[in-house]
Amino acid sequence: MMERFTPEERRMAEYLLAILPENERRQIADRILVDEELYASLASMEESLIDSYARSELLPEEARMVEAALLSTVEGRARYRTAQALAAHERRTSRRYRNQWLLCAAALLVTCGLIFEFGAIRRVPLPQAASIVLPGEALRGSSHVESRTLPPGDGAVSFALPVAAADHVSRYAVLVRTPRRTELNLPARESSGAVYFTVDRALLQPGRYEFELYALPARTLLSYTPIDLLAGPR
Repeated sequence: MMERFTPEERRMAEYLLAILPENERRQIADRILVDEELYASLASMEESLIDSYARSELLPEEARMVEAALLSTVEGRARYRTAQALAAHERRTSRRYRNQWLLCAAALLVTCGLIFEFGAIRRVPLPQAASIVLPGEALRGSSHVESRTLPPGDGAVSFALPVAAADHVSRYAVLVRTPRRTELNLPARESSGAVYFTVDRALLQPGRYEFELYALPARTLLSYTPIDLLAGPR
Protein backbone atom coordinates (compact mmCIF):
# COMPACT_ATOMS: atom_id res chain seq x y z
CA MET A 1 0.00 0.00 0.00
CA MET A 2 2.65 2.51 1.03
CA GLU A 3 4.28 2.44 -2.40
CA ARG A 4 1.28 4.50 -3.58
CA PHE A 5 1.98 7.28 -1.04
CA THR A 6 3.65 10.57 -1.86
CA PRO A 7 7.01 11.13 -0.10
CA GLU A 8 5.31 13.28 2.58
CA GLU A 9 2.52 10.74 3.12
CA ARG A 10 5.07 7.94 3.41
CA ARG A 11 7.00 9.97 5.99
CA MET A 12 3.84 10.43 8.07
CA ALA A 13 3.01 6.73 7.81
CA GLU A 14 6.53 5.77 8.90
CA TYR A 15 6.24 8.17 11.85
CA LEU A 16 2.98 6.56 12.98
CA LEU A 17 4.42 3.07 12.53
CA ALA A 18 7.54 4.01 14.54
CA ILE A 19 9.97 3.15 11.72
CA LEU A 20 11.11 6.69 10.93
CA PRO A 21 14.66 7.55 12.07
CA GLU A 22 14.72 8.96 15.59
CA ASN A 23 15.93 12.45 14.60
CA GLU A 24 13.09 12.82 12.07
CA ARG A 25 10.58 11.51 14.62
CA ARG A 26 11.65 14.22 17.07
CA GLN A 27 11.24 16.89 14.40
CA ILE A 28 7.69 15.77 13.65
CA ALA A 29 6.83 15.42 17.34
CA ASP A 30 7.93 19.02 17.91
CA ARG A 31 5.93 20.31 14.91
CA ILE A 32 2.71 18.59 16.04
CA LEU A 33 2.53 20.92 19.03
CA VAL A 34 2.30 24.05 16.85
CA ASP A 35 1.16 22.84 13.41
CA GLU A 36 -2.58 22.02 13.40
CA GLU A 37 -2.51 21.06 9.72
CA LEU A 38 0.20 18.47 10.37
CA TYR A 39 -1.73 17.11 13.35
CA ALA A 40 -4.87 16.76 11.20
CA SER A 41 -2.89 15.07 8.40
CA LEU A 42 -1.39 12.57 10.84
CA ALA A 43 -4.84 11.79 12.27
CA SER A 44 -6.17 11.23 8.75
CA MET A 45 -3.22 8.98 7.89
CA GLU A 46 -3.76 6.95 11.06
CA GLU A 47 -7.41 6.37 10.12
CA SER A 48 -6.36 5.45 6.58
CA LEU A 49 -3.87 2.84 7.82
CA ILE A 50 -6.40 1.28 10.22
CA ASP A 51 -9.09 1.32 7.51
CA SER A 52 -6.74 -0.40 5.04
CA TYR A 53 -5.87 -3.00 7.70
CA ALA A 54 -9.57 -3.69 8.30
CA ARG A 55 -10.09 -4.17 4.54
CA SER A 56 -7.04 -6.51 4.21
CA GLU A 57 -5.39 -4.11 1.77
CA LEU A 58 -1.96 -4.16 3.45
CA LEU A 59 1.04 -6.33 2.74
CA PRO A 60 1.84 -8.81 5.56
CA GLU A 61 4.76 -6.72 6.85
CA GLU A 62 2.67 -3.53 6.76
CA ALA A 63 -0.14 -5.29 8.63
CA ARG A 64 2.26 -6.42 11.35
CA MET A 65 3.53 -2.87 11.80
CA VAL A 66 -0.03 -1.51 12.08
CA GLU A 67 -0.85 -4.16 14.69
CA ALA A 68 2.21 -3.29 16.76
CA ALA A 69 2.02 0.51 16.50
CA LEU A 70 -1.68 1.38 16.13
CA LEU A 71 -3.75 -1.56 17.41
CA SER A 72 -1.92 -2.15 20.68
CA THR A 73 -4.12 0.32 22.62
CA VAL A 74 -7.79 0.22 23.64
CA GLU A 75 -8.55 3.25 21.47
CA GLY A 76 -6.72 1.76 18.49
CA ARG A 77 -8.63 -1.51 18.76
CA ALA A 78 -11.91 0.42 19.04
CA ARG A 79 -11.08 2.31 15.84
CA TYR A 80 -10.27 -0.99 14.13
CA ARG A 81 -13.64 -2.46 15.14
CA THR A 82 -15.39 0.62 13.74
CA ALA A 83 -13.47 0.40 10.45
CA GLN A 84 -14.17 -3.34 10.26
CA ALA A 85 -17.91 -2.77 10.78
CA LEU A 86 -17.96 -0.10 8.08
CA ALA A 87 -16.14 -2.35 5.61
CA ALA A 88 -18.57 -5.21 6.30
CA HIS A 89 -21.55 -2.87 5.83
CA GLU A 90 -20.18 -1.69 2.47
CA ARG A 91 -19.69 -5.28 1.29
CA ARG A 92 -23.28 -6.13 2.21
CA THR A 93 -24.56 -2.98 0.50
CA SER A 94 -22.57 -3.74 -2.66
CA ARG A 95 -24.03 -7.25 -2.87
CA ARG A 96 -27.57 -5.95 -2.34
CA TYR A 97 -27.26 -3.32 -5.07
CA ARG A 98 -25.84 -5.93 -7.47
CA ASN A 99 -28.80 -8.23 -6.84
CA GLN A 100 -31.24 -5.33 -7.22
CA TRP A 101 -29.72 -4.53 -10.60
CA LEU A 102 -30.30 -8.14 -11.67
CA LEU A 103 -33.93 -7.88 -10.59
CA CYS A 104 -34.40 -4.73 -12.66
CA ALA A 105 -32.78 -6.40 -15.65
CA ALA A 106 -35.10 -9.40 -15.30
CA ALA A 107 -38.18 -7.13 -15.13
CA LEU A 108 -37.09 -5.32 -18.28
CA LEU A 109 -36.67 -8.59 -20.15
CA VAL A 110 -40.18 -9.68 -19.11
CA THR A 111 -41.63 -6.40 -20.35
CA CYS A 112 -39.91 -6.76 -23.71
CA GLY A 113 -40.94 -10.39 -24.11
CA LEU A 114 -37.33 -11.53 -24.00
CA ILE A 115 -37.38 -13.35 -20.68
CA PHE A 116 -34.70 -15.93 -20.11
CA GLU A 117 -34.16 -18.32 -17.24
CA PHE A 118 -32.93 -16.46 -14.14
CA GLY A 119 -33.32 -19.25 -11.62
CA ALA A 120 -30.91 -17.77 -9.10
CA ILE A 121 -32.52 -14.30 -8.97
CA ARG A 122 -34.50 -13.51 -5.83
CA ARG A 123 -35.86 -10.42 -4.11
CA VAL A 124 -33.32 -8.68 -1.91
CA PRO A 125 -34.33 -5.97 0.60
CA LEU A 126 -33.05 -2.43 0.25
CA PRO A 127 -30.13 -1.48 2.47
CA GLN A 128 -31.39 -0.44 5.87
CA ALA A 129 -31.18 3.21 6.89
CA ALA A 130 -28.65 4.25 9.49
CA SER A 131 -29.67 3.57 13.07
CA ILE A 132 -29.34 7.26 14.01
CA VAL A 133 -30.05 10.06 11.54
CA LEU A 134 -28.41 13.27 12.71
CA PRO A 135 -29.94 16.73 12.24
CA GLY A 136 -28.42 19.25 9.85
CA GLU A 137 -25.67 21.74 10.54
CA ALA A 138 -25.98 23.88 13.68
CA LEU A 139 -24.27 26.97 15.06
CA ARG A 140 -21.74 26.49 17.81
CA GLY A 141 -23.12 27.64 21.15
CA SER A 142 -26.74 27.35 20.03
CA SER A 143 -29.19 26.89 22.89
CA HIS A 144 -31.28 24.41 20.89
CA VAL A 145 -29.73 20.96 20.63
CA GLU A 146 -31.77 18.05 19.29
CA SER A 147 -31.71 14.65 20.95
CA ARG A 148 -31.50 11.13 19.61
CA THR A 149 -32.02 7.79 21.38
CA LEU A 150 -29.35 5.11 21.30
CA PRO A 151 -30.93 2.06 19.62
CA PRO A 152 -30.93 -1.32 21.38
CA GLY A 153 -28.38 -3.99 20.57
CA ASP A 154 -24.64 -4.51 20.62
CA GLY A 155 -21.82 -3.90 18.19
CA ALA A 156 -21.39 -0.89 15.93
CA VAL A 157 -24.00 1.88 15.69
CA SER A 158 -24.48 3.51 12.28
CA PHE A 159 -24.98 7.26 11.86
CA ALA A 160 -26.17 9.29 8.86
CA LEU A 161 -25.21 12.96 8.58
CA PRO A 162 -26.84 15.10 5.83
CA VAL A 163 -24.41 16.71 3.42
CA ALA A 164 -25.23 19.62 1.10
CA ALA A 165 -24.85 19.05 -2.65
CA ALA A 166 -22.34 21.90 -2.77
CA ASP A 167 -20.16 20.06 -0.26
CA HIS A 168 -19.94 16.82 -2.25
CA VAL A 169 -16.37 15.46 -2.37
CA SER A 170 -14.86 12.05 -2.94
CA ARG A 171 -13.57 11.51 0.63
CA TYR A 172 -14.91 12.47 4.04
CA ALA A 173 -13.93 12.10 7.66
CA VAL A 174 -15.96 12.73 10.81
CA LEU A 175 -14.60 13.90 14.14
CA VAL A 176 -16.79 12.80 17.05
CA ARG A 177 -16.32 14.60 20.37
CA THR A 178 -17.80 12.54 23.25
CA PRO A 179 -19.21 13.73 26.60
CA ARG A 180 -15.82 12.91 28.13
CA ARG A 181 -14.19 15.17 25.47
CA THR A 182 -12.56 12.18 23.83
CA GLU A 183 -12.13 12.72 20.09
CA LEU A 184 -12.74 9.94 17.55
CA ASN A 185 -11.54 10.44 13.97
CA LEU A 186 -13.64 8.19 11.74
CA PRO A 187 -13.75 7.46 8.00
CA ALA A 188 -17.09 8.15 6.31
CA ARG A 189 -18.80 7.36 3.00
CA GLU A 190 -21.35 9.48 1.08
CA SER A 191 -24.50 8.09 -0.51
CA SER A 192 -27.81 9.70 -1.54
CA GLY A 193 -27.23 13.05 0.12
CA ALA A 194 -25.86 11.79 3.42
CA VAL A 195 -22.53 10.73 4.88
CA TYR A 196 -22.52 7.40 6.73
CA PHE A 197 -20.13 6.28 9.46
CA THR A 198 -20.16 3.83 12.36
CA VAL A 199 -19.10 4.02 15.99
CA ASP A 200 -18.36 1.11 18.30
CA ARG A 201 -21.24 0.96 20.80
CA ALA A 202 -18.77 0.45 23.64
CA LEU A 203 -17.62 4.05 23.05
CA LEU A 204 -21.15 5.51 23.27
CA GLN A 205 -22.82 6.65 26.47
CA PRO A 206 -25.64 9.14 27.20
CA GLY A 207 -24.58 12.77 26.98
CA ARG A 208 -23.70 15.64 24.63
CA TYR A 209 -21.90 14.70 21.41
CA GLU A 210 -20.45 16.96 18.72
CA PHE A 211 -19.96 15.84 15.12
CA GLU A 212 -17.65 17.70 12.72
CA LEU A 213 -17.72 16.70 9.05
CA TYR A 214 -14.51 17.25 7.06
CA ALA A 215 -13.62 17.03 3.37
CA LEU A 216 -10.37 15.20 2.65
CA PRO A 217 -7.49 15.46 1.92
CA ALA A 218 -7.41 19.18 2.85
CA ARG A 219 -9.54 18.45 5.95
CA THR A 220 -11.90 21.36 5.30
CA LEU A 221 -14.68 21.69 7.87
CA LEU A 222 -18.08 21.26 6.17
CA SER A 223 -20.52 21.14 9.08
CA TYR A 224 -20.88 21.05 12.85
CA THR A 225 -23.70 19.10 14.52
CA PRO A 226 -24.29 18.67 18.29
CA ILE A 227 -26.81 16.19 19.72
CA ASP A 228 -27.84 14.89 23.11
CA LEU A 229 -27.64 11.10 22.97
CA LEU A 230 -30.19 9.48 25.27
CA ALA A 231 -30.07 5.97 26.70
CA GLY A 232 -32.41 3.59 24.91
CA PRO A 233 -33.90 0.21 25.85
CA ARG A 234 -31.35 -2.52 26.38
